[in-house]
Amino acid sequence: MNKLLTKVVGVISAATMLFSTSMFVCANDVNTLTLNDNQSVAGKLVTVDLSMNTNNLCAGYNLDIEFDEKLELKNVEGVMTTCTIDNVVSVVNFTGTSFKDDKVLSTLTFKIPDDAATGSEYNVSIKNITNFCTDCEEFENVVVNNSTITVLEGGDKKVSNHMVYVEEGNTTTSTQVSLRGDVNNDNKVDLYDAILVAKQTMNLETFDKKQSFFGNVNEDDTLNLYDIIGICRYSMSNNKENAWGEIIKI
Repeated sequence: MNKLLTKVVGVISAATMLFSTSMFVCANDVNTLTLNDNQSVAGKLVTVDLSMNTNNLCAGYNLDIEFDEKLELKNVEGVMTTCTIDNVVSVVNFTGTSFKDDKVLSTLTFKIPDDAATGSEYNVSIKNITNFCTDCEEFENVVVNNSTITVLEGGDKKVSNHMVYVEEGNTTTSTQVSLRGDVNNDNKVDLYDAILVAKQTMNLETFDKKQSFFGNVNEDDTLNLYDIIGICRYSMSNNKENAWGEIIKI
């Protein structure tokens, strides 16, 4: 009996030492908090996602995130609670297990100013970390990667060459910016896109929501002959920078 008790105590002691060592290592490893960069168009929405890398050990965080005062914060998702004062939003999130590395944990949705100039940049930064911890201790050696939002086209454009697709899920919102009419997502607008839209209108092609959105160049919520003609005219234009303003009236 004494020998068995001794073995049990030994196993428990070894496990305790291993657990303590692993916690010590995690506390001193480099841990990261990342706000992703993104792009948008003047007057449109843009999302900034928060992710992290902690060897899957993070159990909670409380962060103050400062955003450019010209941005309008529309929504914060994926958190337990928030508090916004001026251009700083505090986000709080905890879990009974742990947050997974490199997954979107929180999403902030902003509106770009209507008068934003082409090439403008807006910063979204983690300014204060109140808590960033495992289930029993704070992380050390924290690296923060902040976000820069770049405006691809300013508010002076009559009709922008880019469109911003907003997808709202059950718990998260995401945005994607792409060229108006680029339904095959090859970063060009040409006759191949027009052909695809034509095939879709004849039920010879099936579009997902994004393809339908970017193919609907006149933004009337219907894919039809007018969109096909618009894409063809744009593809043959010699002044693609301002062509859409002449082709369609939105």
